[in-house]
Amino acid sequence: MAAVEDARIASRQLRAGDLATVEALIRQARTWALMDSLASDVAGAIALRDPSSWPRIDAWAGDGDFWVCRAALLALLPGIRAGQPDLGRGVVQGGIRPGGQGMPSSRGSHIARHRRRTRRTQ
Repeated sequence: MAAVEDARIASRQLRAGDLATVEALIRQARTWALMDSLASDVAGAIALRDPSSWPRIDAWAGDGDFWVCRAALLALLPGIRAGQPDLGRGVVQGGIRPGGQGMPSSRGSHIARHRRRTRRTQ
């Protein structure tokens, strides 16, 4: 827990190269209480500052570990909150596919409806 808080506090100094460590912490966290902060406050903040981070985060969306997949989606939050949503990201377009299972249909349907509404307003 202390490592998660340390990473959150130091997130402004972290760069794309630090995402391997963030990913390792996400894999060890195995609970939303720790992982959500790592994904949005740390990985998402890094990606917002350094777009070269996205290939690694995009790869998380297809990982077999549920928590790593969730992290890919939550990493989008800082951009959304800053008014810079990145709707072109693979995790948004193709959905999360933990272990190749695909997104549960209720969530997939919700995202599809949101995409249609977003396209109409642009």
